[in-house]
Amino acid sequence: MIRTCDTDVVVIILSTLTSIPLAHEVWISFGVGSHHRYIAAHTITATLGPSKTPALAVFHAFTGSDTTSFCAGIGKRTAWKTSDVFPDVTDAFSLLADVPPSILESTIEVLEKYVVLLYDRTCQLAAVNEARQHIFARRSRALENIPPTQAALKQHILLTAYQAGHFWGKSLQKEPILPSPEHSGWHQSNCSWEPKWTTIGQAQMFILDSVVTSSLASWGDSYSVRDTLGVNCDLGIRLNIY
Repeated sequence: MIRTCDTDVVVIILSTLTSIPLAHEVWISFGVGSHHRYIAAHTITATLGPSKTPALAVFHAFTGSDTTSFCAGIGKRTAWKTSDVFPDVTDAFSLLADVPPSILESTIEVLEKYVVLLYDRTCQLAAVNEARQHIFARRSRALENIPPTQAALKQHILLTAYQAGHFWGKSLQKEPILPSPEHSGWHQSNCSWEPKWTTIGQAQMFILDSVVTSSLASWGDSYSVRDTLGVNCDLGIRLNIY
């Protein structure tokens, strides 16, 4: 019997259960109060089978955990159902669980397509940047309801692989040796490690530079700055100059 209130712990148990000798029957006491229940871990792993069980930790990290982010507006059920209709992503998750020395471009392409399907099951596009434009323009979605940029997704994949492959994947080791997170979606800031969300700047700042530069060329035509970004034109000009 294992007692926990943490979903991450449940996922770690399920994804590593087949690697534990003599773990033929393992029960998890999960939750508190009216939400408490017993989970038959051995039954779940048997149902998932040898293909999905090793990929479970990566799926959990990719779709949001205590230490990784998730695609806005996409819950676990939607993510799981999408993986059922796009089985290639399970193979991609399994590859990340094996802690490869580098992530193959083909794996990234599969994960891109999976993210596109999370936001639009009928979309035929495979690249997230193209899908962002299509969903935003054709589906009239708000910015928070379209896929992330490719740059942001690649960082998320690195974070996912590090968390699920190295941390959770080595949970059965007494003293695991972990590589530096420097090339796995993290960067140092003020003597601490922080997630590196993307490798490109914020779109608003690019728009600000572009609009203000255009306004400077005509000097006095400040309508586009105020109406597009809602900022004071003079302040925008000063920011651009300095």
